[in-house]
Parts: sequence; structure tokens; C-alpha cells
Amino acid sequence: MAKSSQFGDPFCHPSHTADTTLSCLATIAALTSPDNLPEYFKACKGDHLNGVNAPFWWNWPLTEPYIVFGPEALHHFHKMFWDHDLHLSPAIISSKRVYLPLRSPSGRDHRNIQCYIIGVIAGAVPWECLIAMHTLNEFRYRTSFPF
Repeated sequence: MAKSSQFGDPFCHPSHTADTTLSCLATIAALTSPDNLPEYFKACKGDHLNGVNAPFWWNWPLTEPYIVFGPEALHHFHKMFWDHDLHLSPAIISSKRVYLPLRSPSGRDHRNIQCYIIGVIAGAVPWECLIAMHTLNEFRYRTSFPF
């Protein structure tokens, strides 16, 4: 797999496949327990992994995360939150102070609002709306981790 210092060189590096990731995780788990977070994260960093010891896609047949969850898909997931999910709840719309002061929000602003929106709307929206928002956000968080 290519490291960032190798981007742009003429050599065609192998893809970071699901098998490669799962193999690296198995090797790391054999050497270090995931319960020992500092050591486990340190071991994962050496293989350019983020420390998730059981990726949610591990048992999806024929799935390659680098194809399915590429940068374009991730961009659309987060953009979908801002364009659609944020307007799903009447309480969010009535709480204009939550997000409307942002004239030209950046991607970082979108992400920050995604992080706190569930706590802001809890108790002010029907529980079905809260569960839907939470589930969509959980999906985005799980797909945002680098593989």
C-alpha cells in the first residue's frame, strides 16, 4: 500500500483491500489486546489503521471498502445531512439558532453540527425522528473512518 510520501510516484501500489485490512487487524490483535487502547492504537498506527478492531463491513461478501466508501460517497453522505436530514425535524427548523446563523458553512461546520444535533433535538422531536437522525448519523460516522 502506498504511503502519503509515495503519492504521485510512477509505481502502481496495491490497493488497500478488505482482506489486507482484516489481515492487519488479525495480526495486531494477536500481538496486542484491543482492550489495551494505548498499545492497540500505537500498533494500528504502524499499519495506517484507525484503531477500529471490528469494522462493521467485515462480513459483507465481495465488498471492498476503498471502492464502496470512497471520498465521493463520503462527501455525499455528509452533504445529505445538511441538505436533507437537518430539515427533517420541525423542532430543528423552529430552532433557527442551531444552524441558520452560518451564512456560508464549511464542511467543518456541517461536521460539527452533525456531532451535537442529536443532543440539541432530544426531547423536542418525536422519538421516531430522533431515532432516524441518530441512525443516519451513526452510519455516517462508521463510514467516515479511513480504512
